[in-house]
Formats: sequence, structure tokens, C-alpha cells
Amino acid sequence: MHRQIPLSCPSCTPPLLIADLLPPLTQSTLYTLSALALATQFTPFLRKRLLGYGKTIQTVDWKDNTKDGKPAKKRLLSWVFETTVPHSYFLHFYVLALSLMTASIVGILLPAHISPLKLLLSLEVPTAIAKDPWFINYVLHPLRIQAGYSSAGNGAVNWWVLLAVTAQVGRRLWEDSTLPGKAWDKSSRERMALGGEVTIPKAGGAGQEGKETEKEHGKTEGSRMPLPIYISGMLFYVLLCISSWADASRTILSYEAPLPSRSQLLHITSSPLSLPDVHILLSLPVFLLASGTQHDIHMYLSTLEKYTLPPAKSWFSWVMAPHYTMECVVYAALVGMGYGEGRCVVAAAVFVWTNLTLLGMRQRAWYGEKFGERMGNRGGTWPWL
Repeated sequence: MHRQIPLSCPSCTPPLLIADLLPPLTQSTLYTLSALALATQFTPFLRKRLLGYGKTIQTVDWKDNTKDGKPAKKRLLSWVFETTVPHSYFLHFYVLALSLMTASIVGILLPAHISPLKLLLSLEVPTAIAKDPWFINYVLHPLRIQAGYSSAGNGAVNWWVLLAVTAQVGRRLWEDSTLPGKAWDKSSRERMALGGEVTIPKAGGAGQEGKETEKEHGKTEGSRMPLPIYISGMLFYVLLCISSWADASRTILSYEAPLPSRSQLLHITSSPLSLPDVHILLSLPVFLLASGTQHDIHMYLSTLEKYTLPPAKSWFSWVMAPHYTMECVVYAALVGMGYGEGRCVVAAAVFVWTNLTLLGMRQRAWYGEKFGERMGNRGGTWPWL
């Protein structure tokens, strides 16, 4: 940790760098997004517009909406809350995340003078801003940054977390791109959740089926998701990538890749090999098991040609969305890998746990509405919840 320098020596005070601001700013943003997700769940106005899938999504043609005589601010709010995008845009999250993770790893390994990441982190906040009372009172103090030294970003570069996050987003990108029947507009199960055309058993008797399509509600064909959800998803994956190394933002500035010497490559036993820490040895198997299980669940869901109630066996005997459960376990393993220094990873995990728990509750309610007692006592993301 950097030594605190007396404020009586202004000329000796080190400059405030982007590397100093990034860790607390990342944490604060993620916790704020988690709080907003909870507020959305318990606020009917927001819940209807942001968590509404299928029949509850209310899309409005922007051209028509600008001619209804509403004030400009209300028209803009209507456009933001009521516009949806194709659910196939979900693929953008993983493309963005994998690109950023690859760029981050390359940026950490490159020398400082040619690394865009290190150049960005080394940028100084202008003195006029850094010493402005408003900036100090409303930015530095809330983020717990004390003038004169860096209070964050001094952790070690955790390559286990970096590689695990890269593997996770890479696997999700591969799944959504290649799994049979995984295309969002063809997956009736996902179309059920987000408003596409699905075949739903009716209560009138055996063999009776009814179709509910988005056309009945004035929507375009194909699964949709609210625009704010899409924007928040893109923001989250940017923050996730930053979280994987932000706790070492100061360390990265002087990080040099530990390249082995020629003798070590030829005689690897001449250099002692250090074993991973205990928390890595415990967390890595959990990460691999949860990731593999989630892949198996996605494989099973991708084979469903049309929507049916999942049979109460295996993971589906406890919850209706076990793929959400495994995602939560994956992020719990990431927290374990970053034990002691991964505060930003914890903030990212809290966001995931909050959102997937809420989505699981909503999915459980949908199953209960459509199938009643046939669903049993299964939970959403977690048993009995």
C-alpha cells in the first residue's frame, strides 16, 4: 500500500490517476445496479416495463409516439421504457465481453509504453478537478479515496479470475452461437419467457392447445427484451471485465510478464513450481463443475422443439431455472478465486445473484400461472423461492 503523504506538502502529493478511481467506481456502479434491480422488482411502474416479458411488454412505435402531443420528456421516457429489441441481441453481451477480456489480458502483458490499458490507467485526473471541493466531497469521499495516496488497486494480478471469466463468457458465446436449436427466435422456451409464439396446454382438456402470439398484442414477431435491460446488460459485461482486474489497477501499471528463461524452459525442474492457494484449489473445481452442469442444462433446453413443463427430475426436481442456479454458483466460485482482494468481483457477483434470483421468481410465477399444481413446490432459481 502506498504510504500516506502529509497534506502540508502539496508539491509532494502524487497525482490522482484513473487507476485510483477505477476500483471504487466499479464497485459503486455495480452495487447501484443491484439496488436498482431490487427497486424494479418492488415498484409496479418499473416492474411492468422492465421485468415484463411476453404479454406485459408494451412496445410503442416511435414515430407514432412523437405525434401524440406529449411533452418531449414524456415522449423520451415512453420510448426508453416501451421500446424492445430482439432477444438475439443477447449474443452482443458475450461478443463484447470476450473482446474486452482478450484486450485486457493483452494489455496487462504488453510493456507499458505500448499497452493501451496501462496508458489509460496512468492518465492523471486534472489538478483543477482533483482539488475541486465538489469533486472531493461528492466523488472522492463517497468512494473512500483519500487525497495523497491510493487506497485501492494494489492487489496482485489474479490470473485465475481473468482466465475463468474469459472461459465463462467464451463458453456462453459458443453455446448461443452453435448449440442445436439455440437460436433465440426458434427456442420456444425462451420465446415463452420473452413474448414469442408458444404452444401452451389449456385447462379445457387433454390434447387441447392454444397459441399465444405477439401479434395478438401488437408486437413484432420473435422474442423481445426491453431496451433498458439490453443497455444494462451491456454495461454489466463491461463492468464484469473491468472487475476481473480492477483490484490490481495500480499493480498493472508496473506489471511485467514473468517470462521464463531459456534454462527454465529446457529444465523446468530447476525452478520450483508453486501450488495455487487453498482458496483457488477449492474454488476451481466448483467453477468447472457448475460451468459444465450449466452447459448440460443448456444442451437439454436447446433440444426442446416446443414449450413443455420440464419434468421434475435431476436439477428440475428442485428449481424451474437450474441454469440460473449454476450461473450463481459460477460467480460464487469467482468470488472464491479472488478471496481477500477481489472486492470488485464480489460486487459483480452480487449483481448476478440479485438479478437471477428475481428472474427465477418471475419465471416460477409464470409456470405457476400456466400449469398450477403440476409445477409442484419447485422454486425459481433457488428451492422454494
